[in-house]
Amino acid sequence: MKKVVVFLLSLVMLTTGSIVFINDGSNEVQASSLKAYNVPKRYRGHWKNKHYWLTISKRHISGGDIATHGTTYRWTAKAYQRHFSNHIVLCSMHGKWLNVCLPGGEHSLLVRKGKYLKLHEDTWVDTLHR
Repeated sequence: MKKVVVFLLSLVMLTTGSIVFINDGSNEVQASSLKAYNVPKRYRGHWKNKHYWLTISKRHISGGDIATHGTTYRWTAKAYQRHFSNHIVLCSMHGKWLNVCLPGGEHSLLVRKGKYLKLHEDTWVDTLHR
């Protein structure tokens, strides 16, 4: 009787281990899993200064170092770990600050100050106007 119980327990453990081995849990993020993000109206428009420009619409950000015709998606940790793409821009709001970044890239912060848009990248601040 004891040998039968030991055999059944080892059989259960063997099947459980094989199920875990087959389903390795790889969770790659597909483009369909990204959630759309609409940029708030106060940030939209064509912003520029002498050497830098940025065009922001409801679902697209382009120009400068941020993106080339980038479509905006909601920032998540899985989306941030995606491969680099110049057509995907991840966005999230932090109070009055709009956080934008390319997947796997550095964050840039946008804040509206009256009629100006301040762009914070790394250690420098750039002031843009319409």
